[in-house]
Amino acid sequence: MSMTAAQLLVLKNEITTDPKAKGYATFMASSPGTVVDMLNALTETMVKSIRSTTALAWAAAGPYSAIVDASNNIAHACRASCLVIRDTLQSGVDIHLERSDVRTMLDAWVTTNIITAAQRDDLLARATVPASRMEVLGLPMATEQDVTGAR
Repeated sequence: MSMTAAQLLVLKNEITTDPKAKGYATFMASSPGTVVDMLNALTETMVKSIRSTTALAWAAAGPYSAIVDASNNIAHACRASCLVIRDTLQSGVDIHLERSDVRTMLDAWVTTNIITAAQRDDLLARATVPASRMEVLGLPMATEQDVTGAR
């Protein structure tokens, strides 16, 4: 499937500005396939969703009781988010830690002492996986046609 015009614009900006100094310009004219390989290689990391079983293992090491306690406290500022995560842990649904609103929720938990900053960071580390530059940019795998079309 071809990229949309908006996706091609993002790709063009990546290739033109080369913000990670990968050296795209060196290969664009003579070897666009090399640029494709560079864009699709797993050279970066990103936070993605985490299976609830993995999150449950994290929570069992300490945070779970604090999450339950906060969810049972009708006056707690984070009660609603604690209820949602408690139910998610029990349902087996993935937790989408790649979402900024979920990360903001975790920060609020740190602020209100439900979890520590170290526990938040540990959970995010468990959701951090290898990723390509294309994936980090929110784009599908690059093809040579995409790279040459983005010039």
